[in-house]
Amino acid sequence: MCPLTLDVAELCIEGGKRVPHGHHVRVITPAPGTADARKGALVILLDLGGPEGPKRRYLRHLLNTIQHTYYTTPGTVLSALVYALRTAHQELQNLNDTLTAEEGEEIVPYTCNVACVVLHEDDLYLAQVGATTVAVLLPDGLKWFSPLLHEEEDPFPLGVPRDVRPHTARLSVQPGTMALVLDSGWVGQIDEHAFREAIARPEPQAVLEHLAQSVRVAHVSALALKVVEAPAAPAVMPAPEAEVAPSPGEPAPAREQPTPTPTRRARISPWARARHEVGRFLARVLPGQAEPARESLPPMPEPPPLRPPRAWPLRGRRAPSLGSWKRRLWWGIVLLPILLILVLGFLSWREARQQEAAYQGYIAQAQAALAQAATTEDEQVAREYLRQAEEALQAAARLRPDDPLIAQLAGQIRDRRQVVERVQPLYVMWALAPAPGNDPARVFVQENHIYVLDRAGDTVYRYTLDERGEGVLETTPQRLFGRGDLIEGQTVGDLVDIAWLPAGPATDVSGVVALDGAGALFMYDERRGARPLGFARPDGWRAPYRMLVYANKVYVLDRGANALFRFAPSGEGYTQPPDNYFQVDVDLSDVQDIAIDGSVYLVYPNGRLLRYFLGTQKPFTPSVPLGTPTALFTTEALAHLYIADAANARILVLNKETGDLVVQLVPGEGYPANFREIRSLFVSEAEDAIVLLTGDRIWRAPLAIPRREPGGEGEPAAGTP
Repeated sequence: MCPLTLDVAELCIEGGKRVPHGHHVRVITPAPGTADARKGALVILLDLGGPEGPKRRYLRHLLNTIQHTYYTTPGTVLSALVYALRTAHQELQNLNDTLTAEEGEEIVPYTCNVACVVLHEDDLYLAQVGATTVAVLLPDGLKWFSPLLHEEEDPFPLGVPRDVRPHTARLSVQPGTMALVLDSGWVGQIDEHAFREAIARPEPQAVLEHLAQSVRVAHVSALALKVVEAPAAPAVMPAPEAEVAPSPGEPAPAREQPTPTPTRRARISPWARARHEVGRFLARVLPGQAEPARESLPPMPEPPPLRPPRAWPLRGRRAPSLGSWKRRLWWGIVLLPILLILVLGFLSWREARQQEAAYQGYIAQAQAALAQAATTEDEQVAREYLRQAEEALQAAARLRPDDPLIAQLAGQIRDRRQVVERVQPLYVMWALAPAPGNDPARVFVQENHIYVLDRAGDTVYRYTLDERGEGVLETTPQRLFGRGDLIEGQTVGDLVDIAWLPAGPATDVSGVVALDGAGALFMYDERRGARPLGFARPDGWRAPYRMLVYANKVYVLDRGANALFRFAPSGEGYTQPPDNYFQVDVDLSDVQDIAIDGSVYLVYPNGRLLRYFLGTQKPFTPSVPLGTPTALFTTEALAHLYIADAANARILVLNKETGDLVVQLVPGEGYPANFREIRSLFVSEAEDAIVLLTGDRIWRAPLAIPRREPGGEGEPAAGTP
């Protein structure tokens, strides 16, 4: 099969006049053999609303941002598109933050509806935000894609002060496939007859010429894309800043054109009315194209002349002879298998009809349950409908496992379950470095350094992040200190845990501290290197398992002593005997991990999660059951509690005050991060990045979790009884 490319035509009307090319469209076709060619051809259509002043400059900036981010982001086509749109969303928010207005005037922020189309091999990928519409004419009919058809609430464009979720789709195409990309100005502007006549045109320019006759607004734009076979020797396209070439028959656009008289774009408001108009229009058009004109049937040749039947001679009946019995036996032998085949064929046909009826019944049940799950607002009810849809689809798959409809419905159920279960894939993940040692156990980040504890070698390592935080500067980590080292007369033993100790009453500089099993505390900082700190090991010291630093106090979980020892700073280190944090009996013998933010959180391998405040247990029940937790993290600065659930290969993000589920983090498509082997995790104070430590690698990923100022009760700070 020859390589495919796109034949693109553009329709742009500004101020009621048609212009050859708008500043809001970009078509990128990378040269064959280049790195960008592996990502396919990219088409971007922007619909930017806001003040007319710097709009052209902002359009160019958004186009450059989407193009650069898409072609430089690792991962699959859809994950790169989603990350590019999220990056453009953040850039537009930053631009809105810089807007100013004259005294007495209101600041009007910029918002942008966007549609991106990528042709990669024989697949067409779509990513949309806001009130854009894409129509694709496929062999099985006309397909429509728009956030207006899927959002339960009004769709939000780029630039609004909230997170956006791009709508994506993937389609298999072939030469001749026609697609239309429409901005928000087309809502309610096309009648059914005009659209059916336009989409039947064979060439993109002819489609747009026919659509232009129906335009009744001052500002509107559209792109017509036709999938064609690439020429034998494709010309090398210009670099990323290349723009759409003029259509045949149209003059080439000038580099600088006078700015048209500002005219406010005709908008359909509110959004609910827009969605209603699109729904009404698509309900008429969606079944498919208009029926083609009936062609006249070819003339039928004259029939042959009628001939009388042949006269067969009649013979007298004879008594059966031995030869006739042989003939009858022969015919019986011949006809019996035929009769058997006919009977078996009938039985097979009847069974096939029964299976077809059962299959259609299961499909109808799955579709009905999926529709109910999409309309209900109760999450528990939606989960039950999705369970019913999955069971019906499994029954249908047993009858016809290779039917494409099975895979399509399975994808829809999976997408709806992700919405109901609040699943959020990490669309971008950076594999920073291999995990050092044979048993990596703890990781945390301080400024631009990553500290890792290897329990197999009882060694503390450090990596340095690059400027963008997408990799490390060293090929091998720096060894800070470890078991067997002699530090100012003290020998380092088996290390239990590491933590970050800020400057305060116990030390005049900040650094990483490590506790060994013998009850010795060591510290490393850039100014003085490694040195021991004073530490008063209690008499009940048995099997220390975990160490944390909170409010300048050191907390040591000793599972053997069934105690959480709390050490207060005194002089150079922690030389005063500790007290036991818990005022009630608590079973700490099998605690998996611990976190402190003022309250103390304990998680057990069986999924039990407990919360204590001032040594007394407080009610705290997660809204979702935990499988096999392996790591727990939160701090006083974070609004959420993060739990690595290895059994379900996910990271749960819970509201710390109510225990309600906020999101479930899972690996993005194409990333080999094994969430079943998470040893430790760390989240930045702004909750915009997460660092994960698995058995063989250190990962980092950006986060997009709604922020909330932490509040509620907590343990008193240092110095408070």
